[in-house]
Order: sequence, then structure tokens, then C-alpha cells
Amino acid sequence: MSYSRHVSAAVLVSTALLWALVMTVGGAWCLTLGRARFAAFSDVLAASGVFWIVGGQLVFAILVADRVFPRAARRVVVPMEILLTLSVFAAGVWTVYGLWVMLAAARAGGPM
Repeated sequence: MSYSRHVSAAVLVSTALLWALVMTVGGAWCLTLGRARFAAFSDVLAASGVFWIVGGQLVFAILVADRVFPRAARRVVVPMEILLTLSVFAAGVWTVYGLWVMLAAARAGGPM
């Protein structure tokens, strides 16, 4: 590999690492402090916290780990990435459902 290719890989890995870290820490905040601070949105914050944590792990697995460890066993990596992808999808659906329930309760004038 040429020098510019190493630099490009390093920039990608460092940027993706920061991106995954921000997503994971933000999700942890949603699950802990966010739920305590905004009790009315507790269910939605729980769902979105799981979404952001699993999304951060997926970003890390695909953009960082696959490049740092290119010879990792595919029979281990592929099922884990599929599981993370399905988890992100499920948490996204859970978040949208929670928002829909909150909106329906707000329109009905009932408690959230």
C-alpha cells in the first residue's frame, strides 16, 4: 500500500472510532441520565438509547474492526454484523412505536 492509502485508512478509522464513541456514549446517556431527567419521555429514551448504543457498535464493527483486523474469521464476523444490524432495525422500530404512542396520547389529551 502507498503512503496516501495508509493515511486514508488512518483517517477513516479515527473518524469512525470517534463516530462510534459519540453514538455509544449518547445512547448510554439516553438510558441513564436522560431517562432520569426527562421522565415523561422515559420509554422513548430507553428505546433510542438502545438504538444509539447498538448503532455505535455496528459502526465500530464495520468501519473500524473490519479494517484493523482484516483477516478475522468471517464465520464469526458476519453473524455478529447481521445480529447488530437486526438489533439496530428492531430498536429503530421500537423508538418509532414509542414516539407514535406518545403522539397518540398527546392528541387524545391523556397522560404520556
